[in-house]
Amino acid sequence: KEHIDKVFERFYKVPNLNTDDSGSGLGLSMCKTIVSKEGGEIKLTSSAGKGSIFCITIPMVKDGHDNN
Repeated sequence: KEHIDKVFERFYKVPNLNTDDSGSGLGLSMCKTIVSKEGGEIKLTSSAGKGSIFCITIPMVKDGHDNN
């Protein structure tokens, strides 16, 4: 839980995971940037030992015009 606020930061990698160390820590940062540029939001909920859920919401656009 202490890492949830940090995982979207560039180059951040959760320490001491039992996985390979091949990542660069950029993937979630890039996802957040793309989603934000589209006016959306990305959220993370996580439970230790159970897994994580990423929820992405992006506003709908019709006929090239936004819904406002």
